[in-house]
Amino acid sequence: MLVAELWKLSPKFITKNGPFDSLMNYNFAYVVDKFFIARKKRITTSEFIDELQKIDKTYPKQNLDVLLNLVDSHDTERISSMIANPDRKYDQGANEQNPNYNPGKPDSADYHIQKLIAAFQMTYRGAPMIYYGDEVGMWGADDPHDRKPMVWANLKYDDEVITPLSGFKKGFGSYKVGVNENLLNFYKKIILIRNNNLTLKLGNMKFLYSNNKNDTFAFSRTYKNKEVVAAFNIGTKKDSFYVPVRGKKIIFKELINGGKGLISASPESKAGLSISLQPLSVKIYKLTVLK
Repeated sequence: MLVAELWKLSPKFITKNGPFDSLMNYNFAYVVDKFFIARKKRITTSEFIDELQKIDKTYPKQNLDVLLNLVDSHDTERISSMIANPDRKYDQGANEQNPNYNPGKPDSADYHIQKLIAAFQMTYRGAPMIYYGDEVGMWGADDPHDRKPMVWANLKYDDEVITPLSGFKKGFGSYKVGVNENLLNFYKKIILIRNNNLTLKLGNMKFLYSNNKNDTFAFSRTYKNKEVVAAFNIGTKKDSFYVPVRGKKIIFKELINGGKGLISASPESKAGLSISLQPLSVKIYKLTVLK
């Protein structure tokens, strides 16, 4: 398989007959940045979905399933630092020339948003691409700060010290360097969910719900008699809603937090999967149709 590094939509290069089979899907990163990461300049849920579907319409389906859905890379700042410095154009102003850029260690709230993005990467159509070290909480501005040596659990590190001599104008201090175990364990869990569910690799994709007011959305991946529903709340308010289900009797299991149940639906009842999302949260359901 040939993978291209192309930063724009490139329908002439990614086709059934080549010359490339896939690409580093920076357009996916742009959309994630404008919705999950942006705060003051966040696009609406509807705009978020529209931009994702624009990517879908650009390439053949078999290519969509293998697009490398990345958020950061060796040529950008790290995802955690993006989140700590929101509301900028992607890959712009992530260096010493930006007086407002904070190169310091992101906080727990920033890493929580990173978890939501990781969950989206693992459930959305395509091949999730994680830049080395993101899973253990590494941070850094654009080159060369995004290319630090890998942080390993069996090694001890000196603090990272940022002073005015660094060229940055803020973020001065001493920061502990080490593996973020909480973040790493989440990555392990969400990757295991993907690896254990073929539906997340091969399933058809359909958005089921969106709410511009609450910054919430849900989509399904379906494959044979299996279905996975992923629901996200990026906003500050709780949201509760139903999504339609296939079949009359369905067993469901919530894959991140646990919990399971049975749905019995009929055309008259219009019943579906009931989802309640706290602010800044995600739920992933595995549904199996019995009849």
